[in-house]
Amino acid sequence: FWQQYLADAPNLIALPTDIPRPQELTLEGERYQTTLSKSLTASLKALVKTEEVTLFTVLLATLRVLLYQWTQQSDSVLGTVVSGRNQEEIRGLIGCFINFIALRNTLSSNQFFNDCLQAEKRTILETYHHHNCPFTKVVEVVNPERNTNYNPIYNVALLFQNFPLDTHYDFGDNIKTEVTEINAKNALLDLRFLVSEKDQQLEIMCEYSTDLFKEETIKELVENYLLFLEKVVENPKRKVEELSLTEPLKQQAQKAKVRDKKEPIQIVSTFTIEPIEESLTYWLNKLNLPTQLQFAPYNQVLQELLNPESQLNQNQQGINLLFIRPEDWARFDPTIETPDQFAQKIRQNTQELIAAIQKASRTSQASLIVVLCPSQPNLEPEKQLILKQSESLIISQLKQLRQINLITSQDIATTYPVSNYYDKNSDEIGHIPYTNLFYTALGTATARKIYTLKHLPYKVIAVDCDNTLWKGVCGEVGAERIKIDPPRKALQSFLLEQQK
Repeated sequence: FWQQYLADAPNLIALPTDIPRPQELTLEGERYQTTLSKSLTASLKALVKTEEVTLFTVLLATLRVLLYQWTQQSDSVLGTVVSGRNQEEIRGLIGCFINFIALRNTLSSNQFFNDCLQAEKRTILETYHHHNCPFTKVVEVVNPERNTNYNPIYNVALLFQNFPLDTHYDFGDNIKTEVTEINAKNALLDLRFLVSEKDQQLEIMCEYSTDLFKEETIKELVENYLLFLEKVVENPKRKVEELSLTEPLKQQAQKAKVRDKKEPIQIVSTFTIEPIEESLTYWLNKLNLPTQLQFAPYNQVLQELLNPESQLNQNQQGINLLFIRPEDWARFDPTIETPDQFAQKIRQNTQELIAAIQKASRTSQASLIVVLCPSQPNLEPEKQLILKQSESLIISQLKQLRQINLITSQDIATTYPVSNYYDKNSDEIGHIPYTNLFYTALGTATARKIYTLKHLPYKVIAVDCDNTLWKGVCGEVGAERIKIDPPRKALQSFLLEQQK
């Protein structure tokens, strides 16, 4: 059942976080709690009777609509827990028998809320029928994509504590208990909503990951939850699209969307460049640069530069990467037999490449990074000289162009030296000229260049202390005898303002 039920389910609800999702979560969390009015609590209970559903169903449907409006994700999986005491033999035993279950449903903006309620009711009844299957077994058979920065199957849960939360429980003369609230300041999920009833009022507590969210966002989210509950009580037949977020939460979601938008990176190369993907992706994720790598067809550099309809020229908002190894231009030319013919071919293609890049720089808005890669180490000296001249000419012509960023073979060798960089066998078999270690260095150097393009450089003001920030030399007269006169105090205030 669970394998079919969760087939092709999204890995998580893509929440608009305040902080980019890190590679690993620390599980640190906080809580925000609020209480519904007695009138709203009573109205929700009246709605339950009218629609013939449970209070949990109303809370679940409203939360799903709220998350849909916040994320615009129609297919979502929410988690909850069941007591696990459905067998007579264990109902009186002390211990933890709870199990986690996943509740999946879809929404659309033109649905009526009361239809959403009935859909959630069917989902709950269907999944509760299979709740005895341990959650670990569900994860095993569904086998979702695993990641260290979110929980498998679901990352948002709703728990409804529908047992009486009296302060004291009396089990006789020998055993007495009381409820103690403990805030461990952790969060196993991105968001976990706990609803309980006390003094005829529902209390909603939201446990959230501080790796992802700020308190003001969670407060606004919970306030929107209450607002949605008020609206569905007022008119349960209203459409989902009529349940709109408050302006602050809309702005927060839009800000996160812009920040997390994946920037396309188009990659073109004269050789097989795909082995760079692992290291390049690793560093881009590590540097919190949301990107999407796209590889052009093999050895189509000039075609991609000159064709207006090519993937590279269509990428106007992202970054284009060119990996050039000049010796590849002569690799498949059967007419080349002498060093002079080799030199002529390399010089011709060098000029064509420079002209094509110059033309592309005038028409494209995307940043272009040209990576000049080293030739094989065992070439004849004459050919090595020609290739060095080719690289020097490319550098001299392209460094003047504003949108062009260069990484030379010398840059890579200096920053990330790899002595054994050439792989003769893989070069001959699949035109994969480099070792895995060098592809890693190549990806790291490229990610570093991308990072410098996307981030403003730090500005530093370095000032002397003695006779600059204060009058006197601290080492000679001591801290008690230095003086901070009005001009120096003004300088200190100015420097502090620059830091802000």
